[in-house]
Amino acid sequence: MTGGCVVVLGRTGKNFAAGMSGGTAYVLDEDNKLYLNLNKELVSSEVVTDKYDVIQLKELIQKHVAYTNSEKGKKILDNFSEYLPKFKKVIPYDYNRMQMAIVQMEEKGLNAEQAQIEAFLCQHKRLRRTQIMGKPTGFMEYDRVDSEAFDPKERIKNFNEFHTPLSPEKQRTQAARCMDCGVPFCQSGKMLKGMISGCPLNNLIPEWNELLYLGNYKRAYHRLAKTSNFPEFTSRVCPGLCEKACTCGLNGDAVTTKENEKTIIEYAFEHGYVKPKIPAVRTGKKKLP
Repeated sequence: MTGGCVVVLGRTGKNFAAGMSGGTAYVLDEDNKLYLNLNKELVSSEVVTDKYDVIQLKELIQKHVAYTNSEKGKKILDNFSEYLPKFKKVIPYDYNRMQMAIVQMEEKGLNAEQAQIEAFLCQHKRLRRTQIMGKPTGFMEYDRVDSEAFDPKERIKNFNEFHTPLSPEKQRTQAARCMDCGVPFCQSGKMLKGMISGCPLNNLIPEWNELLYLGNYKRAYHRLAKTSNFPEFTSRVCPGLCEKACTCGLNGDAVTTKENEKTIIEYAFEHGYVKPKIPAVRTGKKKLP
């Protein structure tokens, strides 16, 4: 649901309003259990008290009865004052903030169109202040820069590293290219027609990209270690499926996620963030030769 208004007179399923990004839902919560089924990360739930909400709710039920001859609808209308406290208004947090901002602008004398524009600008400034990502415009300001690789004829002479890493400052700049994309496909390993897209480990890539840009290496390492047991290996030998799924790569070059991962784990080893996790209890079992 992205807009409009709906009245629910029946039961709701689990994770109600999970895909709700706009609009308003008036839900009849007769057994007072809506809160248990609600996706509370995205939406709020409150008793219908505003006079405009009450009018809108009643009008919608009246239309429902007129079109369907609903017996339940008739019962609610006949006992509206009794049923009103049982209704919950469900609305997305961001959508609610936007609606309130529009009302404030209209109270200042702006017409409907001007109020919407000014409300949008105010909300945009607020989001910029809260910094959804470390640098939301980084992907537009910085080009992709990869570390330089040695010539293959030189690589085969030893077993040393064959990439010259970027400086910490330049690598943080690369991390700033991570977009504030709505759905980060990079971190979701999915099979599509027999092929994998995105990170099979479900690494929290946007989170540690942001932390790297902000210079918070320790927290970046902890976010990386939540899903990856051996980032010191994967950052070197992984084919980089995350970069192939990167939204930034749709219209340009993908984020240097693999090299960002390597920067985080190398820094973590150098500064003692990586600690051995010795089992408290040994099974006594041994691997057969």
